[in-house]
Amino acid sequence: MLYGIVAATTAVLLAAALCALLRGPGLRAGVVVVGRRGRRVPVVGGLAVVGTVGAVIGAGEWSEAARLGGEVTRVLLAAAAVAATGFAEDLWPARPRPGGRWPRVARRTLRFGVPAAAAALVVPYDVLGVPAGLLAAGWIVLVAHGFVALDHADGVMGTAGVVMAFALGVCAVADVRDGLAALLCVLAAALTGFLMHNAAPARVTAGRGGALFTGFVPAAVAVLVLAGRGPGVGGSVLAALGAVPLVSVRLRWARGLRGTGVTPRGVAVVVAVLSAGAAVPAVLVFLEWAPPLAAWGAAAAVAGAVVACGLVRRRVRRPAVGAGPGTRGGPAGAEECATFTRVPAPQRGRTGGPDRGAGAVGGGPGALGSRPVARTPEG
Repeated sequence: MLYGIVAATTAVLLAAALCALLRGPGLRAGVVVVGRRGRRVPVVGGLAVVGTVGAVIGAGEWSEAARLGGEVTRVLLAAAAVAATGFAEDLWPARPRPGGRWPRVARRTLRFGVPAAAAALVVPYDVLGVPAGLLAAGWIVLVAHGFVALDHADGVMGTAGVVMAFALGVCAVADVRDGLAALLCVLAAALTGFLMHNAAPARVTAGRGGALFTGFVPAAVAVLVLAGRGPGVGGSVLAALGAVPLVSVRLRWARGLRGTGVTPRGVAVVVAVLSAGAAVPAVLVFLEWAPPLAAWGAAAAVAGAVVACGLVRRRVRRPAVGAGPGTRGGPAGAEECATFTRVPAPQRGRTGGPDRGAGAVGGGPGALGSRPVARTPEG
């Protein structure tokens, strides 16, 4: 008990301190993403979370304050390998090479091959069997990539990670898996320290590496904790816990909520409510206080709500790039919209061409300069 309190407190403070210390070097190194209104946000939060979890768990093992066991070591090593692939893409984004497709193939192999191999090494095949074990490994990979999709809005990925880690920590304690419970406690605390800098308006972001690590660790622990349960309980709990990240794999609904008028902080609150709405029935089913149907129903309801949040959004007009009221960069500003069309090629002009002028490259007011193709709203 005392070790858990000390470890959690240390993780919160260390993660917050690392985010603050790494922010400046990240900005100077140019490892940034462009946030709302053109803000440059350094991609260093993932390094802080991974470093904090590794340092706190490693210190506990080294000092013999807590022997967490081989399961924790295996999960951490696999998650670190997955995070390394994400950090590599954060630092050196892969782009298709003109005239060849090998960089794209290499990028997809890096994105899916390494997480799949890491998940396959964590799954307990002796309990699940090979077919169920492969399905569980696929579930781990999808959940990890779902957290990457959640990282496209301030405070969303960390909020979902804290809820999922806390819920699985309760399950691990109930199953007397103290090592896995301590790992999840440290992860939730590290994410809390990260959220101090990632809450809207975000000053740092986790990046692909941090998001993969945040999703992989609780997903792997869920498979280990539920391996001894029947398919009814295990399948329903996995479905409920993975409802939010699994739907987010192909639907960046958290960003789409901004189009409905929800504030950036409100988006994180919505994610917390939906994640908790799925996690609470999952924990009750695991504790045998509710039938598996409750978790299946919660998973379906949360998935439907996530899809609705992503699809039912207000269509915001996005004017063309250029000067003047209502244009992007003009006095009225412009927000993101869901639909736009490209300006036809003859209207864009070329440098030194006959149609050089307003809207042409290097032309007068509203010129594109070095920006990409101009976009105008439909209709």
